[in-house]
This record gives sequence, C-alpha cells and structure tokens, in this order.
Amino acid sequence: MKADIAVLVSETLPDGFKQFREINGIWVTDIASAICLSVALRVVLNQVARERALHTGKQEKAEMVYNYITSMEFKNRVEPIIESFRSMKEDLDSERRSMERSWAKREKQIQQVLLNIAGMHGDLAGLAGASLPGIKTLELPSDTAQA
Repeated sequence: MKADIAVLVSETLPDGFKQFREINGIWVTDIASAICLSVALRVVLNQVARERALHTGKQEKAEMVYNYITSMEFKNRVEPIIESFRSMKEDLDSERRSMERSWAKREKQIQQVLLNIAGMHGDLAGLAGASLPGIKTLELPSDTAQA
C-alpha cells in the first residue's frame, strides 16, 4: 500500500488496553478513539512531509551551491575580485615605500639643519664668548639641572 503509517481499528482490544497504542509499528485503536488518533497522525504526517520537503530543498540548494563554486562562472567571478585586491595591495605598498623614502629624506634634512644650527651656535660662542646667550636645547644636561 506504500503507507507511512498502519492503523488497525477494532471493537475488541486486548485486556488492559484502552483507546490506542502503537504495537510493532502498527497503531491499534478502538472505534471511539479512531478519529482522534487519525487527526493526531495526520498532523504528524504533515510535519514529516514538511520536513522532507525542507530537507529536499536544502539538499538541492547545497548541490546548486557546490556546482556553482566548482564552476568556471564562479572562478571568473572571483578572479577579478582577487586581482583588484592584489592591485590595491601593490598600490598601498608602493605608497608606503614612497612615504618612507620621503620621511627618511625629511628626517635627514631636519638632522642636517639641527647639526648646522648647533655648529653655527658653536662658532658664534667661540667668537662672542660668555656674552652669547645659551640655547637650552643645544646644551648638555648637567648634573645640577637633573637634580
């Protein structure tokens, strides 16, 4: 019969048996409880059918996703994205190297200016002697200044 559930309705039930019970995969019920049992079983069958439909849909979707990610279409979609990221990374690295060169150049220029200022101040101190006011940032720290 290709039935999912078997039900046996009987006027006489075994001793101690009331309403309905499942015995070896077959639902056994009295006539009075048959309608209630059939309603309950129908709800269960509908839930099972819904779950099967959902599962079937999931399996088909999973298969579709698998087929897509293993296809040339997916490869052709992903490659330009990766290439764009690679290009952006190269540009960023190039900009970083350029900025680091620029910063290193400026740092050397600033060091040279400070060295020249210190040298000029030393030349003037040699000419003017003690009358030349001191520049705090060009002086060595002294023990008294630290204490």
